[in-house]
Amino acid sequence: MSQPTYIGAAHMLQQPFPCINKRLFAGSFADLRSPTGVAVANLTVSAGKTNKTNCSNGLYLSCSLGGLSRSGETMSDQSTTRAGLPTRGTYDGRRVNLFGVGPPRTATTSLAMMLAATGKVFVPDGKEVNGFGITPELTQTLYDLRFAEAREKHRYIADFSPVYLSDAEVPSRIKSYNPDARIIATLREPVARMLSQYAHMRQTKDPSLDIDLRLDVNAYIRKGLSDLQAGPLEPYRWYSAALNMTHSFYGRNLERYFACFSRKRILVLVYEDLLQPRRLWRRDRWERGLRSFLGVAIGRRVWENQVADEPLTVEPELNAELRALFAPEVKAAGKLIGRDLSALWGY
Repeated sequence: MSQPTYIGAAHMLQQPFPCINKRLFAGSFADLRSPTGVAVANLTVSAGKTNKTNCSNGLYLSCSLGGLSRSGETMSDQSTTRAGLPTRGTYDGRRVNLFGVGPPRTATTSLAMMLAATGKVFVPDGKEVNGFGITPELTQTLYDLRFAEAREKHRYIADFSPVYLSDAEVPSRIKSYNPDARIIATLREPVARMLSQYAHMRQTKDPSLDIDLRLDVNAYIRKGLSDLQAGPLEPYRWYSAALNMTHSFYGRNLERYFACFSRKRILVLVYEDLLQPRRLWRRDRWERGLRSFLGVAIGRRVWENQVADEPLTVEPELNAELRALFAPEVKAAGKLIGRDLSALWGY
């Protein structure tokens, strides 16, 4: 993120900040002080309404930032502790140490709920903080405020944001923020995932958000393939067909995380494994993987945020073109995680 933190005495920011606990954040914090006791920033937070679609309680932050701030700092390198400011985020000053980076429609919400149900993993309301991928003006102080309800009992403090996998800059930003973080990625057969996201967006998003949402599925696929071939994607078109397709570029997307974090800090789960019948006499792949990776036992499965996908008829030649596009990514991802995903998904 290139945006600097704010400088000066009267910079006003009205920042959509979904799902914040009103009890915690409505009011004024005027006591961000240096070790000498001199106030260096004033933060006024008020609750109000927003129509942001992923905000469950319709709150936003209206923030007045005054005093001094260090020019050029961004979310990944600004530290309230290093700046001599008390941490206003997590209960004991810890940083987020678990990142769920699975792309949309790969059971990320279900995974977050399963982990939260253990009582050992803190997941904020709404789960998607998007501090490293969407909101460039979000400073670390505001980011950490999202996790203020985490307590000592929580072994992990988690940020599950599906945009993190396909954003090329996010792995290094997370590494800079917390080099000891753990990463969980969830994958799904690429074409099925892409079509599920298309159907989900068509049912839950306003078509005026992007022209691609107004297209039928075959026109949507053609548009995405054409935009990918044309060159660099237009930034911040979150609902475009081309960006949807890049979420399924599993090989290159995972490679960036493996370049930043050791293998012992990355767990990759496969959506289709969650669909298998659960046997009483042995744990399934997700339960075994999570217990080994995090040391927490999953007591129950959760299916959440399910939307019945509309019947879609994809032209055979377009389906073949999509599978040809994704086949090298599937092979590369399988090599990274030591599993034959090509055989699993029929590539």
